[in-house]
Amino acid sequence: SQIGQELSSEERTTVQGKLEEQLIAPVLLGKKDEANYYVLSYKKRQSIQAIVGLYNWQKKTYEWQTPLLLTKENVPIEAFQVEDALFIKVPRYLYKINLNNGNQEYQFDYRWGQVIR
Repeated sequence: SQIGQELSSEERTTVQGKLEEQLIAPVLLGKKDEANYYVLSYKKRQSIQAIVGLYNWQKKTYEWQTPLLLTKENVPIEAFQVEDALFIKVPRYLYKINLNNGNQEYQFDYRWGQVIR
């Protein structure tokens, strides 16, 4: 599903290439504007600690970022947008993140069947 503005396949390929030069194992989630993209990347190689954020690839900085804990490296990731919220679903957790400021609104744990944050 689409996060933010429409991305052409050519633009997706170009931006993904730039992100791969700047970040560790980036996953392009969507586009806010010409310079800012919603991205998930890892804090370090072979790690379960990730970051989701609004990344400016021209300035090589995050406008905002939120840490995520994945259950293991290279897990399947689903991302979708509902109004001003970004939902990130990984095998154990569902994260809800405010698209305007990056605040994590909650983290649902499927194993325990409850919101843990």
